[in-house]
Amino acid sequence: MARRSEAARFGDERAETLFRIAEEALRNIERHAMATRVMVTLAMSNDTHLSLQIEDDGIGFDTGLSRPGHFGLVGLREQAQLIDAELHIRSAPNEGATLSVTLRIAPEVLWPLDAAAHST
Repeated sequence: MARRSEAARFGDERAETLFRIAEEALRNIERHAMATRVMVTLAMSNDTHLSLQIEDDGIGFDTGLSRPGHFGLVGLREQAQLIDAELHIRSAPNEGATLSVTLRIAPEVLWPLDAAAHST
């Protein structure tokens, strides 16, 4: 698991929802992907966006097909909408899958002490 220290400082209420998205994605990989490798990356870009990416080398799936009785992907999309995040899922049969979530974050949320120091 790769994690940049700046991204780990993210701590508003959306953090729990982002964690739940990761948890559900990993649960889906465990149940369905038959993956031998999973990579989770949490990183900041431009000090304004937090990105979570989860990749697996599993059996993949057709992202255009809905499976009756399976709500994992629908739930992921709904959770992303709740926190105003962008969610992208790339996959194809026999090609693994990649889930990407990008969330805009105000810098003062990440570095409140820095923001306070600059306001005086």
